[in-house]
Amino acid sequence: MYMRVTTVHGDPSRIDDVVALVRDRAKPVVDRSEDGRGMSVFVDREKGRVVATSAWATEQARAASNKDLAPLRDEAARLMSGTVRTAEYEIALTEQVVPPGPGCWLRATTLTAEPARIRDAVAAFQTTVIPALRGVPGFCGAMLLVDQAAGTGIGSTIWISREALGASRDIAGGLRGDVAAQTGGQVAGVAEYEVVLAATKPPRHEHLFRRAYEIMSTGNLADLDEVIADDLVEHAPIPPDFPPGREGVKAFMAEYRTAFPDLRMTIEKYLEQGDLACAVARVTGTNTGSLMGNPPTGKPMDVTMVDIVRVVDGKAAEHWGAGDDLGMLTQLGLAGSAPGIPAPRTIELGSKVDA
Repeated sequence: MYMRVTTVHGDPSRIDDVVALVRDRAKPVVDRSEDGRGMSVFVDREKGRVVATSAWATEQARAASNKDLAPLRDEAARLMSGTVRTAEYEIALTEQVVPPGPGCWLRATTLTAEPARIRDAVAAFQTTVIPALRGVPGFCGAMLLVDQAAGTGIGSTIWISREALGASRDIAGGLRGDVAAQTGGQVAGVAEYEVVLAATKPPRHEHLFRRAYEIMSTGNLADLDEVIADDLVEHAPIPPDFPPGREGVKAFMAEYRTAFPDLRMTIEKYLEQGDLACAVARVTGTNTGSLMGNPPTGKPMDVTMVDIVRVVDGKAAEHWGAGDDLGMLTQLGLAGSAPGIPAPRTIELGSKVDA
C-alpha cells in the first residue's frame, strides 16, 4: 500500500477545526475511492501540528486523489494561519495488536540512511523492533513507511494511552539505536502525537506472513502448526520424498535451516485481494551446513522470493511460490556444479489471530 502524509503547522487553537475538516470532507474522498484504505489524524496541541495520513492500494489512486484533496490541504493551512507540506511513502509493513482509537498516542521516528540500506531498515523493523514491542504493556501496533529513493524511513508505534507511551520511551530509545546500527543510518527526528482519528485499514493477512517468516527464521518449526493447515495444497515443486501438507513444509525448512543456520526471511512488498495474499520476501543466510548433499561453501546468500497464499479460517490452505534459484546458486558458487539444487521456498500461512 501507499501513503500520503500531510502536516499542517500553525495556530494551536485551530487544531480542532482542521481535524473536523479532515474528518468531514477529506476522509469521505478517501472512503469513496475503490482503492482508498482510510485516513488517520494525529495532533500535537502544544506545537500546533496536525498530521493527516491517507492510505491507498495503488500509487495511481493516491495521485488521482490530489484533485480533490489538494484544495482541502490549502484550506487547512488557511484555517491554522500556517503552512502545509506533504510527503509520499510506501507502506513497508504494518502490525496491529489492538485496534487504535481516540485516546491512543503515537510515536514517529524518522531514520535516514543510504537508499540501498533501506532494505536493511525494513528487515530490522520486522526482526528487531516489532518482536521486542509485542510484549510491552500498552503496545497497540506499528507501521513502517519508506521512501527508498530518498533513503528515508518513518517507523511509527501506537500506544493505548499517554502513560503507556511515556513508559515505553526507554525501550524505544534502545531500539532506535539498534536499527541505526544495523542500517548505518541516523535518527533524524522523534515526535509524539495524540491520536484523534484512526481509520486506516490494515491488510488482513500481512501479519500472518510475518509470523510464518519469523518461525522459519528462528527455527521453531513446530510452531508452523499455528499458521499452516495440515492439508495444505502445495503447487510449487517439492522433493518427491517429502511428506505432503504441513509436514512437508517442516521437512523442507529443516533442510534449509541445516544449510543456513542464520536464515532470515522478511517481507519487502505485500499485497492482497480477498482470501489471496502475496509477499515478496528477502531471504538471507550463510551456507555453513550441508545443502542437498553438497558441503558448506561458507558463502552468504541474499535473494528474493515470491509467495502467494490462499488463507482459509486463518491458516494457509494453498500455496504458490517462486524463488531465485540461479541467484542463490551463483552466490554460493554452485551454479555450475549443482544445477539441480532448489532455492529455499516458503509455504504459508495463517494464524490463530484474525485481523
